[in-house]
Amino acid sequence: MTIHAVVLAAGEGLRLRPVTEVTPKPLLPVVGRTLLARILASLQTAGITDIVVGTGWKHERVAEHIASMQTDVTIHSVYVSDYKIGPLATFVRASQQSTFTTALVCPADYVSDVSPLDTLIAQSACEEDCPVAVMAVSRHAGGSVVFGTDDGRVCGIGHDVTGSASPVGYSAMSMIVSSRFVASCGPALGNGLTHVWQVVNMMVEQGRDVRYLYVGNPGIDVDDFRGLLDAVRHILLNPGPDIAGGLYVPDGDSMKFRTALSSPSRTVIEAGVEIVGPAYVGPGSRIGASCRVGPFVSIERNSVVGNQVEVHDAVFLPGSTVSPSSTLSNVVVHSQGTVYVGD
Repeated sequence: MTIHAVVLAAGEGLRLRPVTEVTPKPLLPVVGRTLLARILASLQTAGITDIVVGTGWKHERVAEHIASMQTDVTIHSVYVSDYKIGPLATFVRASQQSTFTTALVCPADYVSDVSPLDTLIAQSACEEDCPVAVMAVSRHAGGSVVFGTDDGRVCGIGHDVTGSASPVGYSAMSMIVSSRFVASCGPALGNGLTHVWQVVNMMVEQGRDVRYLYVGNPGIDVDDFRGLLDAVRHILLNPGPDIAGGLYVPDGDSMKFRTALSSPSRTVIEAGVEIVGPAYVGPGSRIGASCRVGPFVSIERNSVVGNQVEVHDAVFLPGSTVSPSSTLSNVVVHSQGTVYVGD
């Protein structure tokens, strides 16, 4: 059975302002690759070959990014004009552009390795006699609390709809849905619901069969600046084969530069710099003399770090600049300033 995917990439990313006023959240780079490119690659690796991406905020840029990707997967970009209603509107409009029996639904800002998606796809193909939906659930804290029964039935997201269940884990931000689930979403949207999880709770109230499936890694929802830092940490520790075009120092390693280095990717690292892994330095970036960078630092393309800077647990978004002699930790630096996230 062919499983399609619907990726929700329309939101404004309000909790990541002012960054998302300039760059839509799906296009934020994390260790050299955009959030959208990462989830699309994970879906492709999991065996999905037909993907619909629902876009909204700055949709032209997202569509251009999708068009520029070199991939064997069919990716449809669908502009959702009423995306501000909420994720359910994005899901309904995007789903109308594709005919499928079974689809995997996830947000574009979901950072995960392939294993949760593989687990969900391998064990949750929805046929006529199967549940209307199967949720990925993790025992590790992540998304909303999921209530359910020991035999795998969902009894509510965020609260127990049935009044007789217990928490079974946390939403891992993805689910398999049947065409019957999709058919219920349009009327639910018309009745004022705005989120996909609300449709799940509605179905539980109606006594319909919604299931959950445990996956090992919950992934990370990049909903705010803390989520962005957590996503960078996750990828730096689990880089996979897709870090290219920059300098990557693995966890447990370090590099000391006694003399200046200028790479073919236009990365310049001055003398006296130490990079402590895990860390990433993107193309076109410059690190000034006598800096100590890392661990858990991702310096995206065309960023400039002044001399004698010490930094760990940080993200430098493209075009960032850090003044000399700064000491930084738990920050997101962007072209307009610095956001201090805290421990």
